[in-house]
Order: sequence, then structure tokens, then C-alpha cells
Amino acid sequence: MYALLREYLQPLGAGRAKISPADARRGDRTHNRVQPDMFVGPVADGKRPAYPHDLHDLLLAVEVVSPINPRLDYHIKRELYLRDGVGEYWVVNPDARKVSRWRGRDDPGEWLSERIEWSLPDAAQPFVLMLPEFFDEALR
Repeated sequence: MYALLREYLQPLGAGRAKISPADARRGDRTHNRVQPDMFVGPVADGKRPAYPHDLHDLLLAVEVVSPINPRLDYHIKRELYLRDGVGEYWVVNPDARKVSRWRGRDDPGEWLSERIEWSLPDAAQPFVLMLPEFFDEALR
């Protein structure tokens, strides 16, 4: 997924995909460090924001569901990310072959099994991920 998002973002020059370990921080940038499995941060005038990234700047945060504690990804991290302004949050569930998506704090969310789309605000075309093919390839 990271490689596909990076390929989508590169010609646009307005966002950059990162994978863990890469930090995002809340507030004063010294406490409450989180490491989404993958995220997209903004790029302005060809430059990335200072590292570590501010959580509220993230355009997309993605977690692969923890088999030990799924509540962490589906509830705790979702609430944290969306409360602090992350634009969109996904939880990838390889066992169910689905992606859960939330687009803001008040969004009840949805489970997607066929395709997921996401785009930067001014992008002409969205990033489209066909989920059956993606999971077939990823889980091979």
C-alpha cells in the first residue's frame, strides 16, 4: 500500500507517504508520540514540514489491525487521530480482507471490501485501491 500511495503522490508534489518508524506528535511536539503504520503528510512549496510531524497536519493515517488488541486500532487510535485533526483514518484488516475508513470525528465509518478511494484536496484523480487484488498480492 505504501508503494502504491507513494506512486500516486509523487507526481502531485503535495503529499508524502511515510511508513513506521516515523513519528507524529501532538501539542508541543515533545510528548504523546504516535507512529501510525503509514501516513501521508503535506508538502508545501516542495518542502516537507519539520520532523516530527504534527498529528493535526496528517492527511491520512493507516493502521494494520493488531491481532492482539484490535480495540487499540478501531477505537483508541481512531479517536486520538480524528480528535487531533487527521483528515482520514483507515484500519486495514488482512484477516477480514477489509479496510475500515473514517472521514472525521462524526463519521460513523464504513467497512470496504471492494475498493477504497482517497485523494489530496486539489488532485485531479483519486488514489484507487482495488481491495481484492491488493489483499491477494499482499497476502501471497
